[in-house]
Amino acid sequence: MIEKFFSQLLGWDYSTQRSSADGGIFGHIRAYYGTAEFTEHGQLHGHFLIWLDGDLNPSDVHARMKANPEWQQQFFDFFEDIIKHHLPDTDDELLPDRELHSERPPHPDNTDFEHEFNADVKLLGEQVQRHDNPCRKNVCFKYGSTECRFGYPHDIIEKSYFDESANAVILKCLDPLINYHNPTILAFCRHNHDLKCILSGKSVKAAMFYISDYITKNDEKMHQVLSMLCSAVTAVLPQGSEKTSREHARTLLHKCLAARIRAQNIHTQQAAMYLHGSSDGMCTHTTIPMLSSAVITFLAKSLVHSVQLPDDCTAAGETKSKEDDCSDHGDVPLAKSRAGLLRLAQVEAPANPPTHSTGPPLL
Repeated sequence: MIEKFFSQLLGWDYSTQRSSADGGIFGHIRAYYGTAEFTEHGQLHGHFLIWLDGDLNPSDVHARMKANPEWQQQFFDFFEDIIKHHLPDTDDELLPDRELHSERPPHPDNTDFEHEFNADVKLLGEQVQRHDNPCRKNVCFKYGSTECRFGYPHDIIEKSYFDESANAVILKCLDPLINYHNPTILAFCRHNHDLKCILSGKSVKAAMFYISDYITKNDEKMHQVLSMLCSAVTAVLPQGSEKTSREHARTLLHKCLAARIRAQNIHTQQAAMYLHGSSDGMCTHTTIPMLSSAVITFLAKSLVHSVQLPDDCTAAGETKSKEDDCSDHGDVPLAKSRAGLLRLAQVEAPANPPTHSTGPPLL
């Protein structure tokens, strides 16, 4: 299903692993990365980042917005065409018992396709894209939030504009309770979705944390995990056994892991997906999993070469000790603490940068 979405709507060619010649509804795409999860009802729920071919970084977008009004208008025309914050203005009314998400979309070959398409988007959008007013307490006010955590109702924006003082691109919003969406995706996928254009470093960081949170999401609450671990520890308390402390620690670890695994619940669909060799992640590029220790090792060997440090060979906030003696490191002085290493790798420019690097992939 995901492959059909990317091949038929977004124009991704899986045989060549690149965008097709004609592209898709967003134009040509360069890459995508996504994670999938299952809702409490066993329905597939995904989060995707999509890179458009020819995209600019946020700083370049802001610079062109300021320098070229014609380019700014072309930018707004493009994004207002693919991302909507309102529904078509039609006279169609939604019948109470009609479940549009289970109906087929209008066929593009129909003689009156445009009218049928707009009517379908209007009715389906009312059913699946309109935010509840008032908000649902169990969804909008999770995690102790006192206001709708999705920010509804949104502010009405009659016309897209660029706020130079804040370097912010504000897209048109004509209905404060409708999710940002694409009409074609809505009509042919028949499900709610939220579509956003990421145009700032802050937005990129938020999206990265959001998807990373879903990758590492723990289904059990903290009090449930602590209760399981408490039971496991109680079960292996020493009762006159002859085990060494090392053997006892190993047994305790095994008990804790077993208790954690026994309490893990997954949907049948999810189990079937794992048994077929599929994973929760979907992406266009191959990446190499790297643990934090591997990243630190890579930085120590590849990025930190000969750095001019103060005479005491310490980073900010550190105190020189015998173990931190510069002579121990030869031509590659390293601060032993993690904070010091980060300072050397990110703040201090290497005096002799490497001519080439076989570093980690861009994740």
